Amino acid sequence: MATTVHVPLETYLNTGYSPDVEYIDGEIRERAVGTYEHSEWQAAVVTWFRTHAQEWKLWANPELRIQTRPTSYRVPDVTLLDESHPLEEIVIAAPLATFEILSPTDTWLEVAEKSREYAAMGVSQIWVVDPVKELLWLYADEAFIPRTYFEMKERGIRFEWEEVRATVRRRPRSSK
Repeated sequence: MATTVHVPLETYLNTGYSPDVEYIDGEIRERAVGTYEHSEWQAAVVTWFRTHAQEWKLWANPELRIQTRPTSYRVPDVTLLDESHPLEEIVIAAPLATFEILSPTDTWLEVAEKSREYAAMGVSQIWVVDPVKELLWLYADEAFIPRTYFEMKERGIRFEWEEVRATVRRRPRSSK
């Protein structure tokens, strides 16, 4: 478990962190990143949506800060934004969708906490990807619902998750 660090909001907003961190009620929280699977899935999701960005009229960005509450800033692995809305350095309007890609140290309790914050700010599409099991879940009504497809009816978007899975480059597993 990472050490808890408390800093004023202004310090967080004016400091560059690499990798970026989240800020929850005065507490800096490190994000679980860095594995090959996490990185590859993040790239696959961003690339998939960027490939269709003009058609679907959206922006797809990795690791973009979102202000979910006055004292809470999250950094989803992938964020989808409406192309017609002004771009913000830190997103304050509800994104179209967020994706969290599980890392080995993530817990479902932490993912549920983030998902509740996204839902409370008005994000209607909250997705979780398990890169090891290659599964997709939609967070709705405070539950994670397994899905084999992504759908955003109001935009006429629907595709099978297998289409994204097929773009992921798999690395042979170590025999260790």
